[in-house]
Amino acid sequence: MADVTFNSIFITDWKNYAAINEIYAEFFPGDKPARFCIQCGLVNLTR
Repeated sequence: MADVTFNSIFITDWKNYAAINEIYAEFFPGDKPARFCIQCGLVNLTR
């Protein structure tokens, strides 16, 4: 994980953003790599 420089994060609902930040901090303590996080409504293909 020390070599990670950037993360692209895609979420389906912004209500999960706080949980993502907590988990991100566990994997990247101290200085964290740059990232972006966008919400994308995924199509349900299981119908």
